[in-house]
Amino acid sequence: MVFLIWYLVLLRAGVPFWVLMVSIAANVALVVYMYWTYLPPREAAWERERRRQAYFPKAGRKRKRRR
Repeated sequence: MVFLIWYLVLLRAGVPFWVLMVSIAANVALVVYMYWTYLPPREAAWERERRRQAYFPKAGRKRKRRR
């Protein structure tokens, strides 16, 4: 959302096209950097949690004992 406002300001100011393209490239580079920096640890933690949950018993149907 912030970048959308930034692009609108750049367009309104009448900056050259190359400045707009450099700004878009910087935005994409920042998103990719944040993805590779912050997402993998969370994804690894999610995988560990999934493996940990496999050890807990699952709720299932209980059988009645016949006498």
